[in-house]
Amino acid sequence: MSPRKMVQQKLTDILSASKKQSEGVRQSKKNLKTAEWDAAKEEVTVDKVDNELRESAVKSNESKELEFTNQLTTLEIEEVPPEELSVEEILQKFDLDYKYGPCIGIRRLDRWERAQRLGLNPPVVIKELLTKHPSLDKNIFHGDA
Repeated sequence: MSPRKMVQQKLTDILSASKKQSEGVRQSKKNLKTAEWDAAKEEVTVDKVDNELRESAVKSNESKELEFTNQLTTLEIEEVPPEELSVEEILQKFDLDYKYGPCIGIRRLDRWERAQRLGLNPPVVIKELLTKHPSLDKNIFHGDA
C-alpha cells in the first residue's frame, strides 16, 4: 500500500471514528435531556402531592381548631352550672363572643337568630334566657336599640 493510500485510510478511519463519537455524544445529550425532563416531571408531581398533603393537613387542623373552639364556647356557656354563672355573666359571654357576629347596633335575640340563620349554632340557653326575660334583650353597647 502506498504512503498516500495509508494516509487516506488513516484519515477515513479518524473521520469515521469522529462521526461515531459525535453521534454517541448527541445520543447521550438526548438521553440526558430526557432523563432531566423525566426527573423534573417527577419532582413537580412530588411537589404537587406534597402541597396537596400540606393543604389537606392545614384544612384538617383548621376544622379541628374550629370544632374545638365551638365545643369550648358551648361548654363555657351551657355546661357551667347556673349557680356558678349569673344570667348577666352568661349573656356577657355571648355578647363578647365574636363567633356569632357583631353585636353593636343589634338586640341580643336578633343577634342569636341571625347566628342561627347563618348556621353558627349559638347556644340554645341564650335564646331561652332572652325569651323568659325580655328585659335582658337589649343592645348593651348602644343602650336599648
